[in-house]
Amino acid sequence: MDRFYGALLVLGAAMPFIYDPARQAFLPARHRWEWQIICWGNAAEDWSGK
Repeated sequence: MDRFYGALLVLGAAMPFIYDPARQAFLPARHRWEWQIICWGNAAEDWSGK
């Protein structure tokens, strides 16, 4: 189970560099830190149960 969540975390961290939601395409983008921080914030809220 820990491996599953570890892989999920790695995939989630890499996803902003792989998938571009604005273009709905799997392409590398230049400035994705904003999107990555938003994703991490949403995940942290989900994990905290809020």
